Amino acid sequence: MSSVFKMEFFRLRKSKYTYLIMLIVLLLFFVGTILDSSQSTASTAVNEENQNNFELYTENYNEDYSAAYSNKCEMLVSSFEGNIVAMSILIFTGLFAGAYHAHRFDKNIIGLIGKRHRLVFVNLIICAIYSLAVICGTIVVSWIGYLLFNQNFAVIPFGNLSVMTGYLITYYILLVCVAALMSCFVYAIRNQILAIVLGLLYGSGIIYEFIDFAGKYLISDTFSIKRYVPLGTLYDLSMYDQAEFVRALVIALIFGGCALCLSVFIQNRRDVAT
Repeated sequence: MSSVFKMEFFRLRKSKYTYLIMLIVLLLFFVGTILDSSQSTASTAVNEENQNNFELYTENYNEDYSAAYSNKCEMLVSSFEGNIVAMSILIFTGLFAGAYHAHRFDKNIIGLIGKRHRLVFVNLIICAIYSLAVICGTIVVSWIGYLLFNQNFAVIPFGNLSVMTGYLITYYILLVCVAALMSCFVYAIRNQILAIVLGLLYGSGIIYEFIDFAGKYLISDTFSIKRYVPLGTLYDLSMYDQAEFVRALVIALIFGGCALCLSVFIQNRRDVAT
């Protein structure tokens, strides 16, 4: 297993898309912090033009700003509320897990390592490492961006670190589960490009809309498939809704375990293309 990991980790370090995807994600978050901080900069400019109303303006602005973010933890967690991180992991997993079949050298690798399930496990470990790197990079870039461009970031309280940690751990486990599902999808259809396209459609939420539309007529008006799948749970995860953390972890373990078992079954049963 260690030799397979070294081989896959070497491929991770040598692949250009490893750094390209990371660079694009971090750049998007850095620009996002600048745009999010533009309100503070604009307010400061207005403040300079209204020196006579300084106290009244400051009081009103602080109330508006506090309503949006009450502490640094909320500001950092807000970076994960969109789908940028999840979409980047879907793309990376599709490229990494589907590379062997896309380049037709999977038969050489499987012949070298012997047991195919090792490749499935190691691929998921690599995706988990990359997911952790993306999350850590997002936090660092968001912190630097807010510190440089948001005048209020240095003075507002830090917040509850334990709550943010619980959120990030749950978010990370769900993200690894999403990677496991994407890997299983790639192994099943054996078409890297098609798998990535369909994965992006899944990540964008378009598929959810069709299922919810049908569910409102067949099941209930309040039916939403997002509550029962990992990616939908990931998008709706809230830092202050800690009761949902347990439900999210259960969903991640169920779907992730099923995806991993199915991936092993597919790899062991399917013939290698020549």
